[in-house]
Amino acid sequence: MVTTRTAKAAPRRRANELRKMLEAQDELEFALLQMKADTLSRIDAALRRLDEGSYGDCFQCGDEIAEARLRALPFAVRCKCCEEALETLEEHNRHVAQRSAPVVLFDP
Repeated sequence: MVTTRTAKAAPRRRANELRKMLEAQDELEFALLQMKADTLSRIDAALRRLDEGSYGDCFQCGDEIAEARLRALPFAVRCKCCEEALETLEEHNRHVAQRSAPVVLFDP
């Protein structure tokens, strides 16, 4: 038997679920817009480097970025070697930060 309280709670529960779904969708759409804006910014920077004559030069070591890499990622700013070194360093720093983060044993 469905009580009046249960009957009234069901629409509220559905409304809350719908609101949460819409919020998640809004967050996803915002993240996609940010990614698109970031990509456009990188493309603009690559076009400026092309005008300046520095397109295809690695920011890190100054060597030429491989043509295959530029075809795959036209706005690349580092050669494969330097990019991998940077990613390794960033991963190490994340690992160190996680280990040095305070541990909460209980929630006050």
